[in-house]
Amino acid sequence: MERRDHIKSGCYIMEIQILHWFETLHNPITNPIFYVITTLGNAGWFWIVLAVLMLTVLPKKYKKAGLTMAIALILSLIMCNGVMKNLYHRTRPFVSDPTLSQTELY
Repeated sequence: MERRDHIKSGCYIMEIQILHWFETLHNPITNPIFYVITTLGNAGWFWIVLAVLMLTVLPKKYKKAGLTMAIALILSLIMCNGVMKNLYHRTRPFVSDPTLSQTELY
C-alpha cells in the first residue's frame, strides 16, 4: 500500500467516526429543527433568493453584499459541482458504510 492510500484510508476512517458521532446527537426535540436548517441549503435556493432580494428589493446598502453573495454562489457552483466532483469522483459515505443510511430523521 502506498503512503497516499494509507493517508486516504486514515482520513476515511476518521470521517466515518465523525459521522457516527453526529448520529449520536439525534433526539426528538432537535431533529425537526436541524432538518429545517439542513433543507435551507438544498440546491442553494435560500441563498439564491437572498442574493436576488439583496440585489433588487432590499435597500441600496445591501447591494454590494448581494453581488458578493451571487458571485460566491456562481464560483462555488463552478468549482464544486463542475470541477471538484468530476475530478475526484468520491463515493458518498453512506454508500461505502451502509450503517450510516439507517439513521431516521424523526
